[in-house]
Amino acid sequence: MKNNKSFLFGGVISFSLLLTGCGESAGVESLSPQEMEGYLEENEEAFVLTTQTEDEEEHQEAVNIVDENIDNISVKEINAQSEQMLDNDLLLEDVGIDGPSVFNSLSYYENGDLEERISVSEVDYDSEDALASEIQNFDRSFE
Repeated sequence: MKNNKSFLFGGVISFSLLLTGCGESAGVESLSPQEMEGYLEENEEAFVLTTQTEDEEEHQEAVNIVDENIDNISVKEINAQSEQMLDNDLLLEDVGIDGPSVFNSLSYYENGDLEERISVSEVDYDSEDALASEIQNFDRSFE
């Protein structure tokens, strides 16, 4: 009986390690300024959501609308108005994020250079459905 448990335990560990090595799944993960800077430096391709609000509910809504409408890309998020950014007098440029219309956007960087950016601000769209459609189109372009 002990051998069966050892075999089963070893199988579970192996399967877990296999899943861990499969890469990142689609979704949004919030990063600290230091984590974002490292992520952009270490990755040839990066998908970045930049938000700009001190209101937690508004921040979460922005993250959720992107998270709910992507299936193919793993997005890292940073809030330009987070305590970490404000307390350290950091700008988005300080962590490697720049370019036009940077706030409230979803961007694709290749080798540290901005390649594509869309707005994720609801005021730029006629409806929430139009915003969702734009995010889905952005996501599909990287299938």
